[in-house]
Amino acid sequence: MSSLNGQGWLSQGIRGTTHRGRMEYAYDLAVSIGSPVYAMRAGKVIAVQDKFPDTGGGRENASRFNYVWIEHSQGYRSIYVHLQQGFREKVSVKAGDQVLAGQLIGYSGNSGWSSGPHLHIEVQRPGHQRVFTSSVPFAIAGVCGDQQVARATR
Repeated sequence: MSSLNGQGWLSQGIRGTTHRGRMEYAYDLAVSIGSPVYAMRAGKVIAVQDKFPDTGGGRENASRFNYVWIEHSQGYRSIYVHLQQGFREKVSVKAGDQVLAGQLIGYSGNSGWSSGPHLHIEVQRPGHQRVFTSSVPFAIAGVCGDQQVARATR
């Protein structure tokens, strides 16, 4: 998929075991810690968190995850969750930055509520900047390869 440039596999899809309520339309992509993560669409970084270890864990770690959150045209936002602790030492990305589709934004990890290394991605409805909103259905158009960047269609 575009966010991982063809790496990993779908470990949980929409309406999965932990993808209920606000996160109904999220995807989890199993991938090794340290795999590059790319922006699905161009936009403005609205928040970055890089402080939690890659130890995974249960529900008690639900709010202890590293992420990059990007706002796109028409206010829709994508979020890339469970990133590797220390990813900002390798990728200079901060709130306010403009990113391009296909730009490296982080590395996959195992932070937060996680049973193993993976990337959690979702596209959210427009809303207040620092409030997670309901996820919306989205698809990835195309595949990475032949110099093409797959893009979220929402």
